Amino acid sequence: MNELRQVHLGRKRNFIIEAKGLRYQRYDEGKFIDELYKWEEIGFDETVSSLLPSKYEFILFGSILINSLIFSIPFTLDGDDKAAGIVIGIALTIVVLVARKLFARKFEKTLNGGYAHINFFYFNKQKKEVDNFIVTLKEEKIKFFKKKYLYDEEFENIESYHEDLKWLYKEEIITKEEMKILKKSEFTMTKK
Repeated sequence: MNELRQVHLGRKRNFIIEAKGLRYQRYDEGKFIDELYKWEEIGFDETVSSLLPSKYEFILFGSILINSLIFSIPFTLDGDDKAAGIVIGIALTIVVLVARKLFARKFEKTLNGGYAHINFFYFNKQKKEVDNFIVTLKEEKIKFFKKKYLYDEEFENIESYHEDLKWLYKEEIITKEEMKILKKSEFTMTKK
């Protein structure tokens, strides 16, 4: 899963994993924004927050509610209680369904820890999709750093190599066991 698309009330976001990092594209309030977050800028400290509906969602809901009430008034004035009850019931059912959609519990997950703060919004049913994308993102970052710092770089001396290993361990790119194995092996010291 190298791409994640999110759409909610006219706001569109695309996240695409590329060789150099994460491309973030969004269309919001009439503007298109395209940014590339390099792997060095991305951290994985997660913060999850519950979002309240926006002012536009409140306005839309208020408009639907007022229109449904205005629509039901003519039916109550003619004296036919049965028809008025049916119309009001249908109108209120529609309002409740719209309200459920607009005011569904929405979350925002933020990835911190790097230079960039990356935000994903989702509803409960999309949580797994967002989590899977973040796992893929983390795996791709690990692959990138292992390739860059362990195999594609020539080291001036053993100390600089060991410093890179310590940094990779601190950034959770390699495990402690991998660090011990790599310190002992000489094959990583030459460019592959």
